[in-house]
Amino acid sequence: MNLNKFGVLIGIGALIVIVIIGLVLTGFYPIAFVGIKPITWHNFKENSAAAYHYYKMTLQTYGGSQEDLNKPENIQEINRAVLDKLIENEIIFKSLNSIPKANEIVRNKIEQALKQAINPKDNIKEAVNTLYGLTVDEFTKLVLVPQARKEVLEGRLFLENSSNSNGFDEWLKKAKKDVKVLILLNDFKWDGEKVVLKK
Repeated sequence: MNLNKFGVLIGIGALIVIVIIGLVLTGFYPIAFVGIKPITWHNFKENSAAAYHYYKMTLQTYGGSQEDLNKPENIQEINRAVLDKLIENEIIFKSLNSIPKANEIVRNKIEQALKQAINPKDNIKEAVNTLYGLTVDEFTKLVLVPQARKEVLEGRLFLENSSNSNGFDEWLKKAKKDVKVLILLNDFKWDGEKVVLKK
């Protein structure tokens, strides 16, 4: 009987180790929490790569130094800004739960944006790939969905308080102060309003 219990414990322990190794290898482990919602390493790296690619292509187009972009302090600033934006996106996403049919409105905004962008003369797939290094589906997930969510929330806040043109900015500032954020990366911390570099 004791041997069976020991075997079960070994099996459970091995399964836990395999799951942890799988999460680490695929990048699906948390690097930050917004409330109880995790931001994964995979999501962070995907967004950081797109931001880096965008800046690289902008420098190539408008003439700039690739060496400057590759300086550690500039890479760190891109990563800081990306993490800050991911936290902001989670705050916005959570607040959309109180808006009836928010997901349907977001889907409609995305469809509308894609329809406007698709022109027989233009190749949106090529443009998105060139500018961000992403597929259209990845671009939709990383850029269009968060932007549509923000616009839906901005519209709701405007309708609730149309006399205040800074309604969204004020709401976001308050929401950032009210949310509990835990950053697990060594280089960054949450100061109550934004992601900052640890000194």
